Amino acid sequence: MKISASALLLSGCSVNGFGTVDYDVYESDGAIIERLEAAGFHLDTQRDTFSLSFGWYASTRIFEKDCLGQAPSLRDLPPELNFRTLHGVGMFANATELEFALGISERFRLRPIDGQTSGFRKIAFAPENPNQTKFETNEEHNCGRRF
Repeated sequence: MKISASALLLSGCSVNGFGTVDYDVYESDGAIIERLEAAGFHLDTQRDTFSLSFGWYASTRIFEKDCLGQAPSLRDLPPELNFRTLHGVGMFANATELEFALGISERFRLRPIDGQTSGFRKIAFAPENPNQTKFETNEEHNCGRRF
């Protein structure tokens, strides 16, 4: 019996990381990596973003490991890096942007650097191998700042 790809996508549904998703959180060198993959309809209303997608959606967020103890959960921390991939149709919005995507879309975003301080952030990130991410900084911890 053949099952078409569209039938498989229709059977998947997830909201904020719950449902038919593959969700992992793991540590790397100086970083905490949050990885989510979802097929079908996916709704995300966490943090400062609203997104609705249909197709295959993947999100990788990198957090400073030293900030983990300064917040109740990862959902309360601003990511240092946010990488998103969509194969399908999607709508994404936050306080300053509105984006519509059709087809294959990728988005790579770094936390903005504060103009009031000096320092560096070094992130070695490979989307196909996020568990090998390395994060290093000499900045004061900006754990409470929003992304």
